[in-house]
Amino acid sequence: MRRVCAAFGVTVLALACLAGAAEAANYKIIAPLKGKSRPDLPCCVGYNLFGPPSISGDFVVFTSRSGPADGIWSYQISTKKIRKLAGTETKIPGGKGKFTEFGFSTSAFPTTVGGETVAFYGWDKDRVFGLYTVGVRGGAVSLIASTRTRMPGGGSRIFKDLRHASTNGEIIAFYGLSPDNATGIFKAKVDGTGLKTVIDATDTLLDARTPNGPADDYFGLYSQPSVGKSDVTFYAGGLFDPVSGPNAVFREKGFADLSDNMTKLEGGGKAKHTRIFSASAAVGSSEIAIAADNPGTALYGLFKVKDLDFAAAYATTKTKIPGGSSLFFNFLGYGLDASGLAFTASYDQAGQLQQDVFFVDKPGGTIRRVARGADYYLPYVGDRSISQGRIVFTEGTNFADTFFLATPN
Repeated sequence: MRRVCAAFGVTVLALACLAGAAEAANYKIIAPLKGKSRPDLPCCVGYNLFGPPSISGDFVVFTSRSGPADGIWSYQISTKKIRKLAGTETKIPGGKGKFTEFGFSTSAFPTTVGGETVAFYGWDKDRVFGLYTVGVRGGAVSLIASTRTRMPGGGSRIFKDLRHASTNGEIIAFYGLSPDNATGIFKAKVDGTGLKTVIDATDTLLDARTPNGPADDYFGLYSQPSVGKSDVTFYAGGLFDPVSGPNAVFREKGFADLSDNMTKLEGGGKAKHTRIFSASAAVGSSEIAIAADNPGTALYGLFKVKDLDFAAAYATTKTKIPGGSSLFFNFLGYGLDASGLAFTASYDQAGQLQQDVFFVDKPGGTIRRVARGADYYLPYVGDRSISQGRIVFTEGTNFADTFFLATPN
């Protein structure tokens, strides 16, 4: 949905069109799948993306659907080649028969990419599901874990549930649930070997910081792993008050507390409590970004964790949109790379809520508009939506017939 600027003799409209053209000049945007038919289906059936795509280097990865999500695909930017990596004709390693359905990016069963490895969830004919990997150029599919896999550490425990996944191309991490409902984070090599426990609430509880001193063994709800350059980070919530009590992001090595409920958010004034909603780790660096707020205040935004006591703001509800006087209203999706942060945000403009995609290279840096909602219907980015400065997004989060690739000029 592209805006066309007509030659009207109205100064305000002319200025708006010039502003839109200037913003568009920041990026060259193409729609690689637009008008293309799927080669694995009868004539003239197009791609139907289920969730936003992910990008790593020269490759964009996405889930497509014809009815249920039925295929994992990659698009190679340099050659424009589209490859089907797995589909309902693909035999399931460690499962029964062939895949019947796949996960998608906006769910707890995402399709994602890191390095040249694609991670995805799939189901077999008995509705047993698992986490799998495949190369961005295709090849053999590897099983990481399924709801028939024994949990590491010995014994007879089998994963009751699996969710989330993140990879840097060398290791893959995911959330797992034990038969007695203990949460944990687990990791393996991307070929499925070396399955290990990062942390398991069955035997490891972590301490929390509170204004009154340490709360021993408070954290025991672990989720949302993210794999950066060489390490796994994960989210931790409290056993007794997961909504407004202590919460934190930890790093696997030494279970270092990276950011928590006592981390000061830039722009938060004298607020005493921070609530973290999610985190994203950059594949090419040790940096992490968090979405967080100070409950009871108007501050919500995206922050770069500088140290345990401070997080610097990329953009918040106190930040003006580029080229305007409106403030950001909400942040809907984001992805972090060594080159910077891509994010979707909404704001009020003349009484109407607008949704655009933006980029900023660092906290305090110049925020650049990548895609305007007037040109693209509800443009949206997810995690792993940026690589080496290139950004991928969709119109909406489901039922999109293409993704868009934005390359900086």
